[in-house]
Amino acid sequence: MFTDSKVLQMPQTSGARKAVITLFAGFGPGPGPAEKAYKPDVEGRLWADDLAEIELMVRLYNPCEVISPLIAKNFDCIDLAQILQCCRFRGTYRAQSTSENVIPIVRDEIADLDLGFEFAILPEDRLLG
Repeated sequence: MFTDSKVLQMPQTSGARKAVITLFAGFGPGPGPAEKAYKPDVEGRLWADDLAEIELMVRLYNPCEVISPLIAKNFDCIDLAQILQCCRFRGTYRAQSTSENVIPIVRDEIADLDLGFEFAILPEDRLLG
């Protein structure tokens, strides 16, 4: 699905040691330089804003955990769950919710997808506190 031609150089990953990597999806550019590095920071965090970037990061780094808002600027958690499913993601996906009203609807839609990975919707204060 990744079709963004602006990414010509992809970082090389070392198979020597599997790092614990968390992908923060849809929260903005994250801390640090504005220029995208497409590699985890020293704490194992990746930041991506759109679905193409997220797919690239998942395919390159196979993160242990993906965290996103329930509804981000460019996608919702159902879109992202489908991308993760296509990438054969097997980690944990947590969506951050600020509204309890939409949680049952989203849970029903996610249950219909049979994702193959752990998914949970958590209140905003329990996720990134």
